[in-house]
Amino acid sequence: MGVPPVELESGNNADWYDVDRDAVPVASGAMTMSAADFPLVRLLGQRAALALVLCAGSASAAQAQWSNNAETAFATRSVTRSITRSSMGLSDGIPNVSAVPARPLSAGQAFAARAPYRVASDSGTIPVRADTKGEEVTVVRVPIPAAVRLDAAMTLRSASYRLVVGRHVQVLGPISGSINPVRDTAILVAFRVSRRAPAGRSLAATAEFSVGTISASVPIELNVPTRRQLSLTMEATSLLATRGRWTSMALRVTNAGNVEELAAVGVGLPQNWRADVRTASRAQRVAPGQSLPVSLRLWIPAQANSGLVMLPVRLVRPGERDTTVQLQVDVMGDFAREQAGTRVTTSVISGHTAGQPGATAYAVGIAGNLSDSTILNGRLSYAGALDASGTSGMLLARSGMLTGPPVLELRHPALHIQAGSAMVPQAELGGYNLAGLGGAVAIERAGLVLRGFDLRPLGTTMSTSLLPIGAGRLQGAEMGFTSSRFRASAFGSRLNDEFTRRTLTAYGVRTGIGQAGGSQLQTEVAYRDAGLQRGVGVSSTFQRTGARSFVEARVLHAPGGSAGFARATDEVSLAASRSLGSRGFVAVNGWRQRDANPLLGALHNGGWSVAPAVDLPRFGTLGLDLRGGTFRSTVENTRLGNTEVSGGGMWSHTLLGTSVITRSSLSRIDRALADSTFNTQSRQWRLDHSVSLLRGTAHGTMQANWTYQQFSAAAGNLPAQQSLHIRAERVRPRLSSPLSFEGEVQRLQIGASGPAFWSARAAATVDLRMGLSITLAAERNPFMNMIAGGRRTPMAYTLRVDRTTLLPRLMSGARNQVFRDDNGNGRRDRNERGVGGVVIRCGTRLLQTDNSGRFSCAEREQSLDARTVPVGLLAASQNVTYGEPVALRFVRPVRVALYVGGSDSLRLRSLMLSDAVVFARDTVGSLFYARADTAGRFVLEALPSGRYTIGVDASTLEEPLSMSDAEPVVHIGGADTPELVTISMRARPIRVKTFDASSPGVRMQPGTPPAPTRRLRKAPRSRIERPSPASRPRAQ
Repeated sequence: MGVPPVELESGNNADWYDVDRDAVPVASGAMTMSAADFPLVRLLGQRAALALVLCAGSASAAQAQWSNNAETAFATRSVTRSITRSSMGLSDGIPNVSAVPARPLSAGQAFAARAPYRVASDSGTIPVRADTKGEEVTVVRVPIPAAVRLDAAMTLRSASYRLVVGRHVQVLGPISGSINPVRDTAILVAFRVSRRAPAGRSLAATAEFSVGTISASVPIELNVPTRRQLSLTMEATSLLATRGRWTSMALRVTNAGNVEELAAVGVGLPQNWRADVRTASRAQRVAPGQSLPVSLRLWIPAQANSGLVMLPVRLVRPGERDTTVQLQVDVMGDFAREQAGTRVTTSVISGHTAGQPGATAYAVGIAGNLSDSTILNGRLSYAGALDASGTSGMLLARSGMLTGPPVLELRHPALHIQAGSAMVPQAELGGYNLAGLGGAVAIERAGLVLRGFDLRPLGTTMSTSLLPIGAGRLQGAEMGFTSSRFRASAFGSRLNDEFTRRTLTAYGVRTGIGQAGGSQLQTEVAYRDAGLQRGVGVSSTFQRTGARSFVEARVLHAPGGSAGFARATDEVSLAASRSLGSRGFVAVNGWRQRDANPLLGALHNGGWSVAPAVDLPRFGTLGLDLRGGTFRSTVENTRLGNTEVSGGGMWSHTLLGTSVITRSSLSRIDRALADSTFNTQSRQWRLDHSVSLLRGTAHGTMQANWTYQQFSAAAGNLPAQQSLHIRAERVRPRLSSPLSFEGEVQRLQIGASGPAFWSARAAATVDLRMGLSITLAAERNPFMNMIAGGRRTPMAYTLRVDRTTLLPRLMSGARNQVFRDDNGNGRRDRNERGVGGVVIRCGTRLLQTDNSGRFSCAEREQSLDARTVPVGLLAASQNVTYGEPVALRFVRPVRVALYVGGSDSLRLRSLMLSDAVVFARDTVGSLFYARADTAGRFVLEALPSGRYTIGVDASTLEEPLSMSDAEPVVHIGGADTPELVTISMRARPIRVKTFDASSPGVRMQPGTPPAPTRRLRKAPRSRIERPSPASRPRAQ
């Protein structure tokens, strides 16, 4: 129906306006406001506006009709309900509006007539819709219904509001409060949207407004965009597998989006490989927030080649692009079978080169475990009257026949014997690593250590026997004791090499504190006598190995000597590396050294390097390499100096199963040469590039390397150099075939138009029965031509025959075992079985447990490869103590229980807690989501060992909850792994305040019972505030 014009009186100026317009100017444009802002109430005050509504009317027919319609009942109801006889002095009954003198409707009356009328509630309000746009926090403006605002203004009450929050959202701020009808037109609500909020439009909350008996509700709907975030994670990106065995690995498919996904896991396998994907071989439905565990089992045939193989593990989604994660599989032999005993190999190699006499060599080698605690290695070769420096010697070396002095080594936990060619690790001040012909023995028993050696230094090669025996004598002894954390010994040595005229006599002590895998400090103090120079030397090395860092500091002062084992030097060095988060890494190094050399005189050199790197999941590894070095030497009056600074970068990535590594660097080199008569300086630049490709499959390994180096013109016109090297190893057409191939091609070019040197080699091997193997090779190498002095590059052919015999293995002596610790007591009980196929690193060798979990290692330094531990088991430590069994405990799942305590448990059911999101955060920030088990119970499965913080995202619940205490911290691994973690949740506190009838400024409705005298908790946010009489605006 039409609404008559409204007359607003303000001073002497009055204008007519149509109330259908949004803006109603007051007092001839003095100000502009919306009709919803109650201009009459603001100008005249609440009491004057109310009186104006009661007195305004019209005597005309139109105005009489206006007074008789249903909308007049709104003003009548408001008057009879809100105005008492004590406040306005009116008589009982309904006022006769039609009897009011005829005047135009006021703005307040006209606005009251237009307001919708609801007897009990206003439930037909239009919903408020907002778009989150994928953001976590969304602010929504909710307008206050006109009926609530008008009724609050007419009854001199403050309206109140309350938010009823739905699922997957949380209100940031108060959920209830009061509104001022004069000032407030809307409320602002900030929502925190959960990551698990469903896509599309849904009811987030309902704003309930009330004043007196009038109430209205405004639905708030949020439109959440679709977010697809399905990921495939692995416990480790590398897997150590054994030929002829099944190997397991745990995977996990996590849906971090807000829509249900249909996914499956597939693996790209080489020929004859088999895979078994448990739980997700077929398409499975993954709900939002769900984490689906997957077990991947691989079977590698016994004929597969050892080495690295890249397997693409694909996450397949119908209608979507597959997500591929590269799994690096390190294939190794079955050590439990291959090292069952000592292997004796007899080899014969015959080579022929055009224009040169042929050469034949014989060799016998023995290697393996003589018993479970004794290792035997030996080698004896003979090539007759052969000049090793000629073409024939090089041909035999290229074919794998390294002729040299005989070697025999016997290693036992308590005894180590070397005969023939021996390498003796000495104290650094006593001559460090010594090599010669003779014998060495080391005895270690009950913590006591005794070592001794007597060697002849290596000299010139004799063509008749190929025994490089020199003149002189190298002798020394050491005695001390050792334990797991402390070592101390005293040593003495006398080293004399008449061929190089080096002599050194040293006596000293050395100590060590700490153990491998932690912090270690090694110190040596010795008196050194090198003939003309003598003094006390000191050496100290500190190492610290952590989970994410490594530091090594070294200080050395060694007086006397000239070069080799008797060098005189002062050195300080520092090397450190650290992981920056889960994907960053940085390594720094610096050193400074002063050495005395008889040829170069006083030699000073130093340098530094910084190499940061970052691992990007989709783009590979990016790194920088910044380094610098100086070199200065003084010989009498001649000074030589060289300074080099370089900067470069590195990028490595795996593309389609191929490992790609590229490096580039630019170097600036400054050289100086001066004496008493001249002084020359020069500067040059050098550019280096290299690309390396490596692809390993079950059928073989392919590798390609390309390098390029170019100097600036100031470097003496050195031409550019580039080389290409392509190599293939253990290539099998079929895995079951006994035939394998290998080959390599090299090309070296100097200058853009310079000569290019080519070399090529190809070989074929046939593995026959009874341990017999035949290899035929052909090679074309220009370097053989240079040695032989010929004009053209000759072709060389070799034939090699190997026969391997396996000797029986004695089972006696010390024996360790890896077993499954079912009861977790750390000791092997009668019914606890061994675990086979676990790799043990024994010194520099790799061992593998047999089917009963037994292994033998004579080395003191032993460690367990965690990658070979079956899924579901966990080793307390990777370090293995000699002679003690290794216990593998079950990876117990960590159960998390949520509960609501106190009075909140009466209205919050435990079933509501199942929609919460429970996660574990490790030290680098990676998240592991829990699986919902029962009401309020969650399970964290197969967490790697480490320190985790348990957190809860409760924004997905119908009523937002928060943790009562701080986030708990748990340690996974060993006996410290908790079985149950209990987290207390609490709801938002409810605060209520009641007002007494005698409270000032509070007016009671007729028939309202007095409030109880007992007061509850005070809550300023929940009280209904009314303006005091002093703050009310006066009527004009």
